[in-house]
Amino acid sequence: MVNFEEIAKSKNQYRSCIMVEELKFLDQFKGLGIEEVQKNKDGVLVVNIPLDKIDEFVDLSLKLMNPGRWNEYVGPTTGFYFKMPTGEKLHFLIDGNGFNQIVRTLKVFLPSWKLTSEEDLWKWLASIDIYSDWLNEV
Repeated sequence: MVNFEEIAKSKNQYRSCIMVEELKFLDQFKGLGIEEVQKNKDGVLVVNIPLDKIDEFVDLSLKLMNPGRWNEYVGPTTGFYFKMPTGEKLHFLIDGNGFNQIVRTLKVFLPSWKLTSEEDLWKWLASIDIYSDWLNEV
């Protein structure tokens, strides 16, 4: 069985995306040294982020994204960050108790969310076009 978490932890950069609504700020993201990978069918820009820039990437994303949105990043640490409808900003790592916080918060955005284990969450991440090639590399 493939251990997606171990594959992610072995990476020398992070993978995430810039949503269509935030693409107008692409120059600010480029200032962090991101690498553009591709645009997916929904117009989302898949990017690789230098290891030392992930906190700045998350901070910039949370500053620029509209309330009621969320995103994630995958790499040596993997996390989800949310801008709640109220404007409150949340950021949780999958490790430890963060998984439970992620699931609870995702249910605010996706009430039918059914994934209940870290393993299921990793399988879900590996199935998304943003991460599938990257997490399935050998």
